[in-house]
Amino acid sequence: MGELINIKGAYKNKDAVSNVIKYVTRTRENETRHNELISYGGAGVSNYTEPMQMIHMFDTIQKLHGINYRKGRRIFHEVFSITDNEFKRLGCCMDAVNQMALEMCMEYYNDGFQVVYGIHWEETKKLHIHFAANAVSFVTGKKFDTSVTGNLYRKQKFNEIMKKYYRHKPAIYFYNNIDNK
Repeated sequence: MGELINIKGAYKNKDAVSNVIKYVTRTRENETRHNELISYGGAGVSNYTEPMQMIHMFDTIQKLHGINYRKGRRIFHEVFSITDNEFKRLGCCMDAVNQMALEMCMEYYNDGFQVVYGIHWEETKKLHIHFAANAVSFVTGKKFDTSVTGNLYRKQKFNEIMKKYYRHKPAIYFYNNIDNK
């Protein structure tokens, strides 16, 4: 089962949105880990645009809802990790992982939050999907829910989404206990 991990951090400074989205999309200045990026996209942002445009879209929503007066967190960073076995069950298909990531993004978007994802593969951490969610709802202006209940709900939904993309059923072994007399 995939794990959903909340990356801790205050993310309150004005550069937080830019820093996290550039990290997720591996487009930081002097980036040394760009080869780990498989793909990126999002929901509530133009999918086929440069990360700077995505950052601008997040910032616009935050300014419309008074983030500069309210202060507080500007972005949430979560990672959904996928085991090697789960990747095999996905048919080792990156197209399936990308479609899965887009569908996971819709969980944030349907709750009123813009989100950018980046699919990464690292030798030590294997396959995982980063999500950078705007802390401010584009619908209500309210903050993103990171309660234990909210996190468990997203983890459950993400695992349900992943299972829809499985191409291989788990091996089931039967023990034949019939005596051949």
